[in-house]
Amino acid sequence: MVNFIQRPARQFAETVFATADNMNATAFTGYFATDGVFVFANWSGARGSSAIQTMVDNFFKSIEASRHEVLEVWRPVGDKFSDYRICIDLTPLFAPTSA
Repeated sequence: MVNFIQRPARQFAETVFATADNMNATAFTGYFATDGVFVFANWSGARGSSAIQTMVDNFFKSIEASRHEVLEVWRPVGDKFSDYRICIDLTPLFAPTSA
């Protein structure tokens, strides 16, 4: 059960991830500060709205779909990310499939 203090953080997380799952790079980029930094897996980080949008758009073009499930939440500071880092091993995602 989510208590009242956690509810705004959970709603924020669910909204951000729903935007990612809709694969809308423009809307996703809107969650970043103008000079924000986004690091995804072991890719070079992107700084600034334009670079972040390009990186996210290219990633979305490389996959068919995305699905997030919010298990835990963090307490956001403000309503924009200044530095967001996703640590993930993408090897299985881009591994060749066997016939």
